[in-house]
Amino acid sequence: MAERVLSPLATRLKELRQAAGMSQQTLAVAAGLSVSLVSQLEQGSRSDPRMSTTIALARALGVTLDDLAHEASRPNYSNCGSSRRGSDSRC
Repeated sequence: MAERVLSPLATRLKELRQAAGMSQQTLAVAAGLSVSLVSQLEQGSRSDPRMSTTIALARALGVTLDDLAHEASRPNYSNCGSSRRGSDSRC
């Protein structure tokens, strides 16, 4: 049987949930979603959630949509506001 390749969203959702110390049930309740949906998203069996679902997950995890949508290895430039530009070598 072929191994399933998880979508970036599935991987990232699970990473963020675990980093927050949340179970799937805790996240589902905090986001107003079903545990089944959270599980399906993490398993990659539902890879294209509604925007409202993605927003609810990000809020429940205390992250931005950008944080949720991108892999952890991607640089985070969210702290590069106009007043800080130039002071941070990443910006």
